[in-house]
This record gives sequence, structure tokens and C-alpha cells, in this order.
Amino acid sequence: MEKGLGLASKTLSTDIVVSKNSAEAKASAKILDAGNSNLKFTIEDESYLPFPIPASTTDQVQTVKISGLKKGFYTLMADNEQVATASAKNWGEGVAIKQGPSFTQIKELREMIVKKNGLHFYQYRPMNETYIIGFRAYEQGKHVKDLEDQSILIKWIESQIALTRAPKAHVYQLVPVSN
Repeated sequence: MEKGLGLASKTLSTDIVVSKNSAEAKASAKILDAGNSNLKFTIEDESYLPFPIPASTTDQVQTVKISGLKKGFYTLMADNEQVATASAKNWGEGVAIKQGPSFTQIKELREMIVKKNGLHFYQYRPMNETYIIGFRAYEQGKHVKDLEDQSILIKWIESQIALTRAPKAHVYQLVPVSN
């Protein structure tokens, strides 16, 4: 979308360098804990949710690059949900994050928007429009109250959308995979 508008696309990359007992974040991350072979951090610059687009487009994929890890495999957890598992070499090159709590939030947001749009459509174009608000309203015009009640439900869903659309901070943890 940004390319279509002629804007420069935002790179979503987090770089962390791990040393023996500490870690240093180069950009967009804040280290919470770097001891006992577990690395905990947050990604600070989450100004908007990731796009719910196919993984084949790599412009907006969040990449986490963690260099200085000992050989082995490591799992990245976000809010106790497994996000990605890769070797130390792959983490050093950068691993694309294509799932996790932010993507679950996008799915919930999309479902709410589709539900609201459906309710709005059936309120705007009721199935028995002629009998409810049309020239035969004298027969079943009492059902117009149901359309008004639907407005309350639509406004409630819109408030839930407003709460869900804001990105939430997540705590990421990189843990070694045990054999």
C-alpha cells in the first residue's frame, strides 16, 4: 500500500547482539533480561499492526536478527506463544516473524469488521424492506424497532474495533531448544 502511494516502506527489523552475560539492542528493542541463556525483550516501535498479507511479500514482514548466540536451535516466544524456531546461524541472519499475538489480533479485528459490515448491510437493506419501512409498513411496521436495536449492536462492535485496532506491547523471549 505504501509503495502504491509513493511512500518509502518502513523496515520492520529488530537487531540484538548477545554477548556472554548481556545483550544490546541496536534498534527498536528494549532488553528486559539477558541472563541464564534466556533473552527477554520488547519491540518498542509497534505503531501499527502488521499487514494481514500473504507471506510471499517481504516488504512488511517483521524481522528479528539476534547475533552472538551459541550454536544450537532457539525458539522465540511472544507472550508465552511460540512464534518461530531457528538455528543460531539463522537468527544471526534474521528470521521473519509471520505469526504470533499481533497476527491473532489482526484476525480478531478482521472478523469484527466483517461482522459489523454484515449487520450494517442488513440494517440498511432489510430482507422485507417493503413490509418494514416501505409502502406496506402498515402490515409489519412494528419491526422497524428491530432495525433501531441493530444500531446499538453496530455501535458496540465499533467500540470493540476501536479497542482492538491499537497495537499492544508484547514481551518476547528467546529460549534454547533442549534436545
